[in-house]
Amino acid sequence: ELHYAMWPEALVERMILCSTKAGDVVLDCFAGSGTTLRVADRLNRIGKGIDLGYAEIQQRRLSNIQKELVL
Repeated sequence: ELHYAMWPEALVERMILCSTKAGDVVLDCFAGSGTTLRVADRLNRIGKGIDLGYAEIQQRRLSNIQKELVL
């Protein structure tokens, strides 16, 4: 992907698991490539993302899940 700071899903998973429980909202103010939203969905959290760029990457990576992304 053409994003310079994509986090590994395993790292994001660890942060979400240690700070939230199922059903909690996970807010990513710099959603970038959407990794946090993908992991939040997989872990039964509600992912909310904000970003001013990378819409094409986000749409491609999040197309199979229903998330709210504020552009």
